Amino acid sequence: MPPRSRYIVEQSKIESIITHRPCPDDQKRSEYLICWKSQDDAYPPLSWHGLEELGGVLHLVQQHIEQHKQSERTRNLTPSIDSLAGSKRKRSENQLLTPEIGLSPGPDAIHTTDSANGKKGSGKNEIRVFNCFLQRKEGSLIAVPTTTNPALDVRKLPTLEMKEQAAGTNLKDAEHAIRRRYVSRLQLLQPPVRFENNVDRETPSLSFKFIDEYVFREGVTKQDLVMGCQQCRPNMGANRGCEYTKKCECLEFAAPDLDKLSEEQQAEHKRQVDNNEIPTTAGLAKRFPYLHTGGRAGCLVDFYLLQRHVIYECNTACKCGPICKNRNVQHGRRVELEVFKTSNGRGFGLRCRQPLQRGQFIDTYLGEVITDAEADKREAQSGPGRASYLFSLDKFTGDKIGPGEVITQEKTFVVDGHFMGGPTRFINHCCQPNVQIHTVSYNKYDYFVYDLAFFACDDIPAGQELTFDYMDGGDAAPVKDGDVSMTDRAMDDGKSKVECKCGAEKCRGYLWM
Repeated sequence: MPPRSRYIVEQSKIESIITHRPCPDDQKRSEYLICWKSQDDAYPPLSWHGLEELGGVLHLVQQHIEQHKQSERTRNLTPSIDSLAGSKRKRSENQLLTPEIGLSPGPDAIHTTDSANGKKGSGKNEIRVFNCFLQRKEGSLIAVPTTTNPALDVRKLPTLEMKEQAAGTNLKDAEHAIRRRYVSRLQLLQPPVRFENNVDRETPSLSFKFIDEYVFREGVTKQDLVMGCQQCRPNMGANRGCEYTKKCECLEFAAPDLDKLSEEQQAEHKRQVDNNEIPTTAGLAKRFPYLHTGGRAGCLVDFYLLQRHVIYECNTACKCGPICKNRNVQHGRRVELEVFKTSNGRGFGLRCRQPLQRGQFIDTYLGEVITDAEADKREAQSGPGRASYLFSLDKFTGDKIGPGEVITQEKTFVVDGHFMGGPTRFINHCCQPNVQIHTVSYNKYDYFVYDLAFFACDDIPAGQELTFDYMDGGDAAPVKDGDVSMTDRAMDDGKSKVECKCGAEKCRGYLWM
């Protein structure tokens, strides 16, 4: 573990990380050449820093390492004439080995031959700061441009010698620091999420932000909560709140229980469906979505689990009380999860550390809620193979919401879990899944914003990977580009046919056939 520094580099000041090398005084540690933000495109401030000063920008270190490894996998390692002759030529200042010394003004300034924490480098006249001097201020390091310190043209970096030095650098210290940071973030979730990778040293992106609720972006509006159930009471239903489906106003638009309808009601319901009308369900017998007694209490009943009806839960305006049996998903995840690296090339996956019962709630899918147009824009900007975790909130597409007004795809919103979300972003595809995703609404009048909740569709033993069918159109089914999900729209462009690696007995062989 690198020693802690009282002074760190702030993310807002950094343009990029150019290269890395072993620390001069400890070859087992790595350090990084930082390019500071500047209006000078040719000679911006540049400085070397160890991990102890880069705690605030570890995600940038991670991105740099990933790019470096990708470059190493693809670059031609055949030595060129210049590289063979390089050891015989005088090294230029761009190779950072010319013994030039510059002094940094001010009592809080850092000498160009000093490291940023004030320690001398082991190399004689080691140059660590270019085009600037560094100042310590309120726990941060600040680069102040100057022409008195050694000049270095960033457009010529990294040099060949830098690339060779980077290729021979041991990056385990950085990888361990990145892993510790990621695990600490998982531990902050409730309940905490564990992490395991016995395959390689890869860690999921530190740029991803864990959130516990939707983040609404421009153009997205959430309908105000108008009302909840007013006839229900906390002491009803064996002190479990709502007891009668006909009295619970939250279930007004819920799917009717056809078996409990009279012949006349069944006939009228069938007529409306056959005529493509929105069936009138007010006053009809319904079913509460969750079992409330027995060993499977809290699990989704088959009426909803098998037929994928919209789940309407009670809300904060209801009179039924907080422990009503019609409240489940809104209480959040209660099961223990683990993010792990799969061993068959499917990236990271998610599994439960405890056995799950059929119909048991697992967690919701979270992210930024954006407009359909913004989703199209983000997809267009995404290069081939880039992860795009987009789920359309289009459960009610085609429904009428007023005289002559129909919900179209263009009016719906989309959940983008690429930059922020929850642990369910790691759920992989399987042609024979053990998890389903369901629509859960707390406001029956809001057809555009609702929760996407994962439920176990089978009994799942502890430690088994959680999977769902990316081609399941029952609720919100994303499309996958390789190992990453994309929206349904990608299915129509003919570009997303990829080999399926789920390994199920009845695997379809390909996604998006």
